[in-house]
Amino acid sequence: MAPQPRDPEDRISRRRPVKRGVSPVLIGALVVVILGGGAVVAVLSKKGLLQQPATAAETAKPKPFADLPPETPPPRRGGGAVPGRAFGLATAPADLVEHPAWQEAVALAAQADVLYEQAVAAMNADDRATLNAMGNAAKKKYNEAAELTAEWEEELFAKYGENDPQVREIKRERTRWFKRLDWLLKSTSR
Repeated sequence: MAPQPRDPEDRISRRRPVKRGVSPVLIGALVVVILGGGAVVAVLSKKGLLQQPATAAETAKPKPFADLPPETPPPRRGGGAVPGRAFGLATAPADLVEHPAWQEAVALAAQADVLYEQAVAAMNADDRATLNAMGNAAKKKYNEAAELTAEWEEELFAKYGENDPQVREIKRERTRWFKRLDWLLKSTSR
């Protein structure tokens, strides 16, 4: 006689049920520990064995510099506290964008913008030769503009901070150049 196959449902029904939740023994043990701790504290406080914590005056350490006058902060440069301006930074002059290096870089970037637009149009027209020619010329112009103003921008950050409106505008313009340059580097061949 061949053995009969076992029914999987039958095997599951013979298993021991899985307990869920917290054991009543654990809850009872926690209650006993808490009540026992409370009883010990009550007995010790009646006998006077529990000491009251010392007051702040009793535990205070002597202050060696208590007889010195309070310190005052150093005076600020640039006319006091200016909201939104870092400590000690001067205000940028109104003609900051008239700097010769910046003007030359803006002129180069304007030429590069025209070449960039032609390269984008060539990319949309699927004209790789024009894309590479215009793109490489635009890359060269953007690189020249960025190199002309790199050190000057760092000096502006150090002198006026990055929160100055004119410095932020210069940084925004240079960031635009770099984004376009990044697209050109990815889209054109060398």
